[in-house]
Amino acid sequence: MKQNPSFFSLALSIVLSASFLGGCSSKEAPLKQEGKILLVSDLHYYSDSLTDYGSKFQEIVRNADGKDPFHQKALLRALKGQIEKEKYDAVVFNGDIAFNGEEASLNDLTGYFDSVEESGTEVYVLPGNHDVGFYQGFSSFGDKTEDVKTYTPSDFRKSLGKYGYDSAPLKDEDSFSYLVPLYQGLYGLFLDANSSTENAYEESTAEFAKEALEYVKEKGGKAISFTHQPLLSHLKSERLDSRSVRSDEMLSLFKEYGVKVNFAGHLHALNRKESGGVSEIVNPCLCLLNNQYGVISYTEGKDLSYGCFSLDITDYVSSLEGYSSFQEYSEARYKRIQKEKILEAKDSFATETDEEELSLLGDYFAKINTDFFEGNLVKVDSEDPGFLAWEGQIDSFWRDYVGKILMDLRLETDYHHFSKSL
Repeated sequence: MKQNPSFFSLALSIVLSASFLGGCSSKEAPLKQEGKILLVSDLHYYSDSLTDYGSKFQEIVRNADGKDPFHQKALLRALKGQIEKEKYDAVVFNGDIAFNGEEASLNDLTGYFDSVEESGTEVYVLPGNHDVGFYQGFSSFGDKTEDVKTYTPSDFRKSLGKYGYDSAPLKDEDSFSYLVPLYQGLYGLFLDANSSTENAYEESTAEFAKEALEYVKEKGGKAISFTHQPLLSHLKSERLDSRSVRSDEMLSLFKEYGVKVNFAGHLHALNRKESGGVSEIVNPCLCLLNNQYGVISYTEGKDLSYGCFSLDITDYVSSLEGYSSFQEYSEARYKRIQKEKILEAKDSFATETDEEELSLLGDYFAKINTDFFEGNLVKVDSEDPGFLAWEGQIDSFWRDYVGKILMDLRLETDYHHFSKSL
């Protein structure tokens, strides 16, 4: 079991031969020649004012793919401590910052974001599909839930527009898409696919992206982009994979204007893929497993690098339930939840399965899901008893899911250590 913070280095060695730009950033701070940006994906924050953590909430969480809403205050305190220690120039939250777009959750986060900016680090946000009304926000007390006010796209823009969108030199009036200068010669293009239709770029947003990239070209600069959903298809499992409508159109623009890196989230799993000279890094979910986040570094020599770290919140939690570290607790909790999914799905298996074999299936499912979402490079052992147990199952939803996850693991692509010269 992995207990130490993980670091996945990704050196992209991108030669950005743009001339330096003068002037100020979107928030009137002088542009630096180099620095580093923290990237946070899929925070899924849920306000503790909405729940007593009772039986109904426990049931909801068991079905929430292993997300951990019980330690979010500790997670945010640890994250802020990391920000202040490392003195990042900016923090990017690229979508699904709230559990289901609850007003109370997003109100809490605006206060948190304000405190981050007061410490000297700029905050940029994008809405994800869980932030702007596609899922109903709820409160949960005892054994009951009730609907609560959920942000609409206009609510999101009104309350969170100050984190990037409002002060951007170029913005899309029909979505939360915008362009900001990050460093001298380097711009950040933030593209929103969730303000009108879930997981779809509007035609007007594609037009905005072209206008923004033309602007960068005229200034002699380069751009990197941020999205919530990936532009590329990363996974064999359709259940997990999710590309946005008009992704191909965006990719064509990137190739035309030399955008060489896109940073996405949404899949909750560390991943990386390349198509036509565009590298897409899927940053993992912060509230899952080992609380992973990304760091984007930009150097004066115009090189861009990405690394993925685990945020250790051990010192910020009151109880580890007998585990030696929060990472150990988190991984054990995740595996337990994943195994329970298989145990509870017993009746859906077409193959007759006894309790011993069902436990074996559950343990193997938990193991490969953990490796997959952490982005671990795994050599699949075809002699593993768990593998053989799944291989002996007749086709079913879960056998199909496991097979496709194994195909992704069998690619043996090292997402942890990747370098590329462009």
